[in-house]
Amino acid sequence: MQPDKEADVLYKETVLLTAWVWGLIVLVLVLLLGSLVAIMVSDPSQSDLLGFVIAGAVSIGVAFVAWNYRAIEIRLSRKAFEARYGIFNKTVIPVSEIESCKSTNASFGRYFGIGVRLGRDGTWAYTAFFGSAVEIRRRSHKPFVVSSKRPQDLCQSINKALLKKKR
Repeated sequence: MQPDKEADVLYKETVLLTAWVWGLIVLVLVLLLGSLVAIMVSDPSQSDLLGFVIAGAVSIGVAFVAWNYRAIEIRLSRKAFEARYGIFNKTVIPVSEIESCKSTNASFGRYFGIGVRLGRDGTWAYTAFFGSAVEIRRRSHKPFVVSSKRPQDLCQSINKALLKKKR
């Protein structure tokens, strides 16, 4: 019998990508798909078909990126904090490496955008929107910042895990 992994979870949150970014993605996809339809309706030449292939490939690429970065999955167990942003970006921080946690603000001026970002101050961040976030200070690395709709709850859970580790 396998141990129940969910019983070990102290905190779990899914942070969805902000609505205005979805609006931009939909606008780009509509424009790209509109160009595909326009090419197909007209009498396409060979160069038009090349444009069709390029617009199709870009549409697929944009759709994949949108799907991949649609949400940040945050999970805290007794052993580690984990943030996953798509299939390529995963950060795992052992609780024993965490020094502190605090609420912060993920702003454009600090990270120059939304996504997997390197801030002006050297912090790595997973941001799904501008605004509320959590900064986790680590013993041997630069701080890590992640967007959160409930930053106080996340910090409180991390602080409880830290207290249990010290005992």
